[in-house]
Amino acid sequence: MLHRRTTGIALAGAALFAPTLARAQGASDLRMQAITASTASLNSARLGAQRAQNPMVRQFAALEAEEQMAAMEAMQLAGITMPAQVSMRDDTARMMASVQAAQGTEFDRAFLAMQKAGHEDLLRIHSQVKASGATEAERIIGTMAVPAIKSHLATIEMLMAARG
Repeated sequence: MLHRRTTGIALAGAALFAPTLARAQGASDLRMQAITASTASLNSARLGAQRAQNPMVRQFAALEAEEQMAAMEAMQLAGITMPAQVSMRDDTARMMASVQAAQGTEFDRAFLAMQKAGHEDLLRIHSQVKASGATEAERIIGTMAVPAIKSHLATIEMLMAARG
C-alpha cells in the first residue's frame, strides 16, 4: 500500500538542482513542489504498471516508473543526496487514495487523471526553472525536462481519448 510519506523518491530534474536551488529566493519551495509532484508520479506509475487494465496504459505506467527510477539512479551516481522522506500534498494524497480504491477501467481513468495533473504540475515547475533557475545547471535541467514532460502530457491525453 502506498503511504503519504515515501522514502527516497524524487525526480532527477528536481534533485539535480537541489544543492544550489536553496540559495535562490523561493527556490526551496519550488524544489519541494517538484519532489512532491514526482513522488506522486512514481508511486502512481508503479501502481499503474501493476493494475491498469488497458495494456497501453500499463505500458505507459511501466515506462514512467522506469524513467523515474533511472533518474534517481543518475542522481545517486552524480552524488546527489536524496531526501529520506517526502510528504505529499493533501490534494495529491486524496487523488492517490482515489486511484488506489478504483478497480478495472475506473482505475485506468483515475490513474491517467492523476498522471495528467502531476505532469501539469511538473511542467509548470520546470518551466519556471528553465526561465529563471539560479544556476546554468538548473536552466539546463529545466530545458531538458520541459519537452519530455510535454511529450508525456500528449501521451496521457491520447490514452485518455482512446478510452472513449
